[in-house]
Amino acid sequence: MDGYEKFIELCETFNLGKVLYSPKHGGYGYNFSLNDIITMKANNMIMDANDGGLVLGPLHANGGIQVLQMNEDGSFNHCTEMEGWEYITSSLITENEREELLAINEIYKNYDKNLNTEFLIPASCKIIDVSHLSMPVLLIDDYGRVIINRLSTKEYINRIIEIDNKTAP
Repeated sequence: MDGYEKFIELCETFNLGKVLYSPKHGGYGYNFSLNDIITMKANNMIMDANDGGLVLGPLHANGGIQVLQMNEDGSFNHCTEMEGWEYITSSLITENEREELLAINEIYKNYDKNLNTEFLIPASCKIIDVSHLSMPVLLIDDYGRVIINRLSTKEYINRIIEIDNKTAP
């Protein structure tokens, strides 16, 4: 069972979320209310990732980290799975910065997933540590972010921090 399936199983156990059709996304997906998010917080399942940072938590092979995104109507949908040692930016980056970060991500896009990508974290790096959560879930508020894979993050962490810190709140 992969991380998303475990997440859905846990949501069903806690009676969280419901499957809805989204014309915006062109398919069905899990949708969550604000009350669902409050329940997740009360059960040590979710952290805010709106300011961006280096995410510490399980790799995809160990269940990954689910990401929920706020919709215009105030509900939330499951939008992706990321993994520990990936970096998620704040949403305030410019289009040029976004393009640079996407290019950095592409450099090591098809790397060997068995490589150790842990590194000494610079003091200026924002950290989002979800390793203590019972089911690691991140909450974001919009689509303007870039998630950078583990190896690209390791190799380019200083440039990533430089870009994200000058635009973050």
